Amino acid sequence: MHCQCVTSSSLIWCILTGFFGLLQVWLILAIHYVILVNAPVQSKTLFMDGALLFFSTAVVSSLAVDYYYFSKNKLIENHSLEHIMFSVFPFLIITASILLFVTCYMIDITKSEIKINQSSVSSIELVIITCTLIYAFCIKLITFKF
Repeated sequence: MHCQCVTSSSLIWCILTGFFGLLQVWLILAIHYVILVNAPVQSKTLFMDGALLFFSTAVVSSLAVDYYYFSKNKLIENHSLEHIMFSVFPFLIITASILLFVTCYMIDITKSEIKINQSSVSSIELVIITCTLIYAFCIKLITFKF
């Protein structure tokens, strides 16, 4: 029973965080499908503005900061695993998000001749957001256990 409660708490946290953190995406979809009545959503609208990247950055960094500054008990006894989970992984997600956003933004504002494959950008963002959600779910699973 305790394990099921822990899992459901982690899942509820992930769902609520995803709902509110990605509110911009939900609003874009609602505008296109409800107000504009099934107007197609361009992938550029969803992926190129960086909303998903900064959502991932906010989630990962808040979990790391919360753990380092506000956790009274160390949740993970293995120091190497703790370092990977709360330092290395957040650093990788944040760095990947920043690099992808800056690349897309600079090409857009400089009107560069370089063309970005939107499908590749979308795929990279989906990998980042998927890794973020799995990471958050695992961290909350550990957190709610204690």
